[in-house]
Amino acid sequence: MMQKKQDLTKVFVIRKDIEEEFKAVIGNRIGSQIEVEYVYQELTDLPEGFTVPEGRKKPWGTGQAVLACKDVVEEPFVIINADDYYGKEAFVKLHDFLVNGKQEGEVLNMAMAGFVLKNTVSENGAVTRGICTVDDDDMLTDVLETSGIAIGADGTVVCDREEVRSWITPDVHVSMNMWAAYPEFLNKLESGFVEFLKDDSGDPLKKEYLIPIIVDGLLKQNKATVKVLETQDKWIGITYKEDIRQSCGIDFEKIKEKMTKHQGENRRCGKSQNLILTWCFFSYVDNGTKSVRFLSSSGILQKFRNPHGCKSETKRAEKEKGMTFWQSLYIIEEASAR
Repeated sequence: MMQKKQDLTKVFVIRKDIEEEFKAVIGNRIGSQIEVEYVYQELTDLPEGFTVPEGRKKPWGTGQAVLACKDVVEEPFVIINADDYYGKEAFVKLHDFLVNGKQEGEVLNMAMAGFVLKNTVSENGAVTRGICTVDDDDMLTDVLETSGIAIGADGTVVCDREEVRSWITPDVHVSMNMWAAYPEFLNKLESGFVEFLKDDSGDPLKKEYLIPIIVDGLLKQNKATVKVLETQDKWIGITYKEDIRQSCGIDFEKIKEKMTKHQGENRRCGKSQNLILTWCFFSYVDNGTKSVRFLSSSGILQKFRNPHGCKSETKRAEKEKGMTFWQSLYIIEEASAR
């Protein structure tokens, strides 16, 4: 019996040139359970009067990616990276913020998932994080991009940014690019993109219109407030190949065994099958009357142009607070010889 689709729309922001590949690997599987919409981030999608600088190859960053959604998103929304695992608590808190609040006046009302630094670091090397400063009301005041972060066995944090060394601890809040906003934010993105393109500073072939920088600018101009909602969830991304092992309880060896058995020993990837975690998708359905969309900017397939043997492990999790959760883990074999 065909399962009824749930009352949720997932908006994927992708490049047109990976559409066929993306739908085959990810979109068609998820589309059997929830409504899916696609919008396309294109290098040439520019405001009137602007042209692509000669020699530029890549689109204009996460700000442009979210702006591509302006014609399909009319409700409160959450922005996430498509290839990061954020955990459940962060989604619940951002959902509650949006459905219990509203946008009033010209100052944007926003929220950010405040992950705890120690829950986002890698055991396999230093990382870069947006270290947050927060006031007594849990409002974001600044995000300090900091590289070379590592936590020693004694709990001491080292980093490359001198101005934060004296006070950074394993428990400081960090931004992992998970934001909640109302549709009015898209209007600010649109006007801000024009100003970004007018600005002659920076390399026109490489500069990017990025959400964290945009939000920081709005904060400093008193055009937005951002509530930091602390989450104790463990964030998982793949900074190093070995980070796959930090898998929130997912048994990668068992999955690898199942895939090997399924595919046999004579597949193209042959003897050295390395599994690469390329996608963690976490979404929920509000079973009430209000809805929240999730926008994910998908850069996954840029890294794996010709994925082979895609396998998904999907499980339906418990209902909580009137929401239904899915967690879908997509794994791709990395061919040993390309």
